[in-house]
Amino acid sequence: MADGALWADSERARATVAEVKSLKGWLEPYHALRKRVDEGRELNELLEAESHVDLALQRSLETEAEQIAGRLEALEMQNMLRGPDDARDALLTIHPGAGGTESQDWAEMLVRMYTRWAERHGFVVNVLDILPGEEAGIKSAEIEIRGQYAFGLLRAEKGVHRLVRISPFDSQSRRHTSFASVFVYPEVDDEIEIERSGQAEDGYRVGQPDPLLRLPTVYDGERSSHGAEGERRAQGHGRRPGSVHRGVPEALRE
Repeated sequence: MADGALWADSERARATVAEVKSLKGWLEPYHALRKRVDEGRELNELLEAESHVDLALQRSLETEAEQIAGRLEALEMQNMLRGPDDARDALLTIHPGAGGTESQDWAEMLVRMYTRWAERHGFVVNVLDILPGEEAGIKSAEIEIRGQYAFGLLRAEKGVHRLVRISPFDSQSRRHTSFASVFVYPEVDDEIEIERSGQAEDGYRVGQPDPLLRLPTVYDGERSSHGAEGERRAQGHGRRPGSVHRGVPEALRE
């Protein structure tokens, strides 16, 4: 990073800084944990060398061992989240399946579950869109969960979730099975500029950005476009302009 030529290329510099930050995110916690392990071993040696049992020192060592074990478990979990998008923020969309009020109530339960889970993990939760049901529950919801490794921790939640229970909406207290679908996307911010190649008639627009070009972006499974129209659609869905669902566009590129 001391190379002056690096900072002359802003894109390369930004990529290098991001890589260095990612490596520090691995090395610094490891070295900190390794230091605590070494100190714990020294403390254990002192405890074994004592002629009498020091209960306070022993309790301190036990507490430190529990904290080290918890931190090691967190590092092992981080080691599993090494996908290209795992460290990104997450967007969740939840839709009830067939079953009317039963499924809509189950979908609302899932919204509360994910919200409380995210808050317990220190993530920031933003409800971007929610459509209440006619009697109870919700017809759809979209949640933004912001925090490190939010997508990596939530990506396994994608799929159909089932609930079997005695229905509180059934006067005969019969058992009902409810379904709700959950989709999880990483949130990315892409700024894309396309320049025309070739000679225009008057030669004026060669190499100039073309305001008429539009790139397809997916919002809730629909195609929209960047530019003013795309920004209005994004704001209408409660998102920042340029916020893109990654994953769904893959299927629309064909």
